[in-house]
Amino acid sequence: RRAKRAQKENQALLNLEGVNDSAAATYYFGKRVAYVYKAKTIKKNSKFRAIWGRILKAHGSNGLVRASFKRNLPAQSMGATLRVMLFPQHNQISPLLIELIDICLLYTSPSPRDQRGSRMPSSA
Repeated sequence: RRAKRAQKENQALLNLEGVNDSAAATYYFGKRVAYVYKAKTIKKNSKFRAIWGRILKAHGSNGLVRASFKRNLPAQSMGATLRVMLFPQHNQISPLLIELIDICLLYTSPSPRDQRGSRMPSSA
């Protein structure tokens, strides 16, 4: 991703399959992305390595998303396939969490500012 003078090497624009507008792209916000590539040397019993990132927000209205990566992506990654991990599901709330939210809302105390009058003059 770049502008006229500034370049952000660790950010990339991704085109996701089946996503054609910014409303459909909101499902993928916060999901992790991996660029998997093959190296020459073996490390941790594998030649495959990954650069991890996270989808931040939509880019435009046609379904592109902006992703930020831990390290800069190499030039070979342009046009390559990336893997989107769908496991952090933030849109599904468990019933236990809803009960905790209700309990917390029952015991909220009013703010001291609520007891005072407004500081705005009555003529305004």
